[in-house]
Amino acid sequence: MERKMKDSGIPWIGEIPEHWEICKLSNFLTQFTEKNHADKPLLSVTRDKGVILRGEKGDDDNHNVIPEDLSGYKHVLPGDFIINKMKSWQGSYGLTDFEGIVSPAYFTYHLNFTHKKFFSIALRSSAYIPFFSMFSKGIRVDQWDLIPEALKMFPFFVPPVAE
Repeated sequence: MERKMKDSGIPWIGEIPEHWEICKLSNFLTQFTEKNHADKPLLSVTRDKGVILRGEKGDDDNHNVIPEDLSGYKHVLPGDFIINKMKSWQGSYGLTDFEGIVSPAYFTYHLNFTHKKFFSIALRSSAYIPFFSMFSKGIRVDQWDLIPEALKMFPFFVPPVAE
């Protein structure tokens, strides 16, 4: 059975099934900041693994010094979406499986999407990295920052639940 397709409106994505809904990514995300939980585990966001416990094996590329005062770090819960705004163009973002705290420089969002696993797989796919690159700005590539309004521009393709 051949499915009808429609143009996604994004050159590098091409066509998607006609019955898929196209929404803005921001429809599913609510930005928040909750601080003063210095007793919680420290988390980091990596390109390869997404959100991990800080100090977990494979976290070797993060050489940032941990400050003594963690009260300004952001508290997150399992299922929250975290973006390392300085490395998002490399794929450093994802859903957390952990309760913990993240750098105040990260963007933190509550996710309102029923199928969180699908959301995570879709957003961490190579199709989405160009969006993060397109909306990251700075003087030098290694110092690019994601602009906060970017998520209002990102499309998110939602297939029916059965798919």
